Amino acid sequence: MRAAATVSALEAASDGERPEVLLVDYHLGEHRETGIGLAARLQRRYPGLASVVITANHEAEIKRTTREAGMHCLLKPLKPLRLRMLLGTLLNKS
Repeated sequence: MRAAATVSALEAASDGERPEVLLVDYHLGEHRETGIGLAARLQRRYPGLASVVITANHEAEIKRTTREAGMHCLLKPLKPLRLRMLLGTLLNKS
């Protein structure tokens, strides 16, 4: 598992390994990019990368956009069991 606060830190921490699952917050501070945009960029770089966008924003548009992009959306407050179940499902697919 790798954790990073910025995209450049994430890329530096990867050590050339291919990630299996990306957990990303919807609201990112970097250049007003959203977690959906970052996940889409990383999915192009790593085809098949499972992505989970986590947000406190309960707008239907965000859920629809993540679903259309082939991503998962979890709402805050995040229930640990829900996250564990989703990660188990995603990791068993890869």
